[in-house]
Amino acid sequence: MRHLNGTRSVGASALALSLLLLAACGGGTSSSSGGGAGGGGGVTVSPARPSVKAADSVTLTVSTADFSFSVLPASGHGCVQSGSTIVCTPTLTGTYVVTVTSGGASKDVTLTVNPADPTVEITPDGATVKTTKTIRFSATVTIPQGQPQQDPVWGVTGDCGVIDEDGLFSAAKKSSGTCSVTASLTTYDGRTIKETVDVTVEDPTLSDILGEMVEVAAGSFTMGCDPSRDGLCSYTDQAPHPETVAKFYIGRTEVTQLLWRLAGMGTNPSMHTGDNLPVENVSWKDIVGTSGGSMVVGGVTYHANGFIYKLNTAKPGKNCRLPTEAEWEYAARGGARGAGHAYSGSGDVDAVAWYEGNSETDTGALATHPVETKQANELGVYDMSGNVHELVSDLYADSVHPTPDGKTHVVKGGGAWDAVDYVRVASRGGWAFDDQGKGDLGFRLVCESK
Repeated sequence: MRHLNGTRSVGASALALSLLLLAACGGGTSSSSGGGAGGGGGVTVSPARPSVKAADSVTLTVSTADFSFSVLPASGHGCVQSGSTIVCTPTLTGTYVVTVTSGGASKDVTLTVNPADPTVEITPDGATVKTTKTIRFSATVTIPQGQPQQDPVWGVTGDCGVIDEDGLFSAAKKSSGTCSVTASLTTYDGRTIKETVDVTVEDPTLSDILGEMVEVAAGSFTMGCDPSRDGLCSYTDQAPHPETVAKFYIGRTEVTQLLWRLAGMGTNPSMHTGDNLPVENVSWKDIVGTSGGSMVVGGVTYHANGFIYKLNTAKPGKNCRLPTEAEWEYAARGGARGAGHAYSGSGDVDAVAWYEGNSETDTGALATHPVETKQANELGVYDMSGNVHELVSDLYADSVHPTPDGKTHVVKGGGAWDAVDYVRVASRGGWAFDDQGKGDLGFRLVCESK
């Protein structure tokens, strides 16, 4: 009986142990399914490592809509609950810890807030510009608090012009005539962001260019070299004497290579090329022509293969021609508005003239420069001192050679290769080779109507 009782006693103990183990297993499964903090249950948040720029928004998705959350630091995070998500729009940079709690389980997520990007907006937001003309773009820059101030870096994408560091765009139609102006900024982490606007460059018409001719009202003046006004005089200068001129229109600039091309001259003789450079290395015959039909304007006969005939044929009624020496000098002196300067527009030669003292390029060579890059004179006329010598219609004579030879014509204004004395308004010289160009010889138009 003891044996049997003993057997029953051992069996009861084993059964009790088995029940305890089973209860233990069953109890663990029940706790997990109940959503407690232990075991494999809990709350999940995605993304696991969120990041956002200040003032932008990021959405955290929680595995349940039944949750609460807290954020440290407590200010600047901009986090709000929306259903099963948390939407954060932080205003301050730095690191935040977002703690999400649900059913006794919790999850910490680290939110990194990076500085916002600077912004730039270009004005105007697009433009159409005539070849050789300029337009200034401006940029409105917004720099996030705490970041260093910076100016935009200007650039051009495409082959239709250049832009300087201050946003001044100079149009030059070379290929398609379309390009983009860009203003770039650098972000806190070294990236480049840019704003872009489109620019279209169009060639002006002959009417556009002739429409810029400057009216010079009729008037009288003292022509020639007056030492009290013009400095040291040369034997080639005329003695001071009274002159009167009728109203005329004169070119705002020297004839440019663009105008030479638009008039249909074909080959560009210039040594230094560019639409906005004065045409140079020209001869009397290039301008006046030698053959074909003819027209007489201002006492000079112009022929069909010359520039002025072609221009007048394209724009009848303008009656364009070379200026007389008196017209040239009156306009160079500023007409009735002139202040008596030795140079055209100023007593400061560097303000108004390209000459040997300032026309050196980056290569060290002397060269012509784009028109309208120096100060205009009192009439709004450019470069009548320096850049290129300008041919006029008068035959040349001086105190040593008082009788014209019939083939030497007066040149005025001096050029980029000349010493300062030669860019005085009173200075003059002669060019005798009608069929041969000269590297710094150009000209300017006078027309009877605008």
